[in-house]
Amino acid sequence: MKRTLTLGIGILTLAALPALAADLPPRYPTKAPVMVASVYNWTGCYIGAEGGVAWGRAQDTSLNPLFPGVIVDKASLTGVLAGGTVGCNYQVDRIVFGIEGDLSWTNKRGSANAIPPFLTSSIGEVRENWIGTVRGRLGYTFADSWLLYVTGGLAATSAKLTITDALFGINASESQSKVGWTFGGGLEAALSRNWTAKVEYLYMDYGRIGYFNPSVTIGPYILLNQSVRLTDQVLRVGLNY
Repeated sequence: MKRTLTLGIGILTLAALPALAADLPPRYPTKAPVMVASVYNWTGCYIGAEGGVAWGRAQDTSLNPLFPGVIVDKASLTGVLAGGTVGCNYQVDRIVFGIEGDLSWTNKRGSANAIPPFLTSSIGEVRENWIGTVRGRLGYTFADSWLLYVTGGLAATSAKLTITDALFGINASESQSKVGWTFGGGLEAALSRNWTAKVEYLYMDYGRIGYFNPSVTIGPYILLNQSVRLTDQVLRVGLNY
């Protein structure tokens, strides 16, 4: 009897399933949720590393009133640089305000022979040992994670002038540090929440740097009081955290 009752209940349940299914509300296909790309926020401080190439020009001019004129005309300087960066940004809508400082070692150097009426046997070499800047930045964000910016401020360098003359056996040098100005721009991209990468160009002008003041006499040779007009251009990449 129990077996017959159980079998009957099972048959009734199977028979009722189509009717129950017909009474359920229809199911409509649903779309997958739309993934919204996160917008990078540039507000915050960072540290980083940078490196690249540097080039520029140097013109050496006599400041001695008895022997005026250009001594070495526009020597070309080239080299590489590498160093560190620290800075902070503050973002308002799509505008980013920032301040950044960096200090780089460099081997940028160049030399040329003196031109008449000075002794053409003498060679003037200018070599920079380090380059540093402190700059403001003004940028515009686009495509969620890119920053296009202009930058400008102060630049400083240590430049060494070496005068050699094989004819007179002269090899004399003097180092000076000088502060100038810089201006440039760059493009920076957010790689992740904490990492960004950039490419940047800077032009630097240090004005005139004075050497051998007063003039130095070595036997028949006179190291004139002179000034070097020095400029730098830098193209570098950087990685910030």
